[in-house]
Amino acid sequence: MTISEVKPVNYADIRGTVVLAVTISKSGTVDEVRAVSGPAVLVPVSIAAVKKWRYRPYLINGKPVRFHTQIAFVFN
Repeated sequence: MTISEVKPVNYADIRGTVVLAVTISKSGTVDEVRAVSGPAVLVPVSIAAVKKWRYRPYLINGKPVRFHTQIAFVFN
């Protein structure tokens, strides 16, 4: 569950969907991000935005763990 989200800004007025593979650290910060698909011009703003996101740490047996997820940004 995210506790802080920043939306990317589409300065180029290009339409499309950017899908990112994201690794969240034990503390809830974004550790790693890579583009899975989407218009190349929209990838940098999407990555910059998601790097500012913060998550509530994911717990297994009461202990925080890293986890992986995908995030899609739809630009209309």
